[in-house]
Amino acid sequence: MTWLRRISLGVGVLLFALGAYFLSLGPVLRFYGAKPPFAVWNRVPPAIRLIYEPQDRMALPEPIGRLLRRYTQWWMGVDRDKKEFLKLIARIDSSVTNGMEQSVVLGLLGEPVSSFTNGDTVEAHFTYLAEAITYGSMTNGFVIWFSNGVVFGKSPSTGGR
Repeated sequence: MTWLRRISLGVGVLLFALGAYFLSLGPVLRFYGAKPPFAVWNRVPPAIRLIYEPQDRMALPEPIGRLLRRYTQWWMGVDRDKKEFLKLIARIDSSVTNGMEQSVVLGLLGEPVSSFTNGDTVEAHFTYLAEAITYGSMTNGFVIWFSNGVVFGKSPSTGGR
C-alpha cells in the first residue's frame, strides 16, 4: 500500500469516526430522556456526559452547528412536545370564556402564578411551562381579568422561548 493510500484511508477513518461521534449524540440524549435546555445533561450519567458534553460546548461553524442542533432536537422530540404543549394551551383557552365564574376558572386552572387586585377587578396570571423549551415565541399562559367574581377578559401571555 502506498503512503498516499494510507493517508487517504487514515483521513477517511477519522472522518467516519467524527461523523459517528457527532451523529450519535441525538440517539444518546433520546435514550436518557433529555429535554432542552434545562434537563439535557442532568439526566445523562456522568460517564456518558464525559464523552458527549464536550461536543455540546464545541464551537462549530454556524451552518453545521445549526444542523446538528436541529438533528439532536429531532431525536429529543422537541417539535412533538411543542405541538402537544400548544394543544394544551388551546384547550385551556377554549375552556375559559367570558361570564365564567372565578371559582370555576380556579377549579379548572388552579391558583394563578400571580394576581393583582384593584377594587372589584382581579388580574390573574396563569403560566405553564413546556417540558422542552425551544427557541421562538409561543404562548405560555394567560392573563385573565375578573370583575365581581366573573371573567370579563382574557389575553394570551407570551414568553420568549
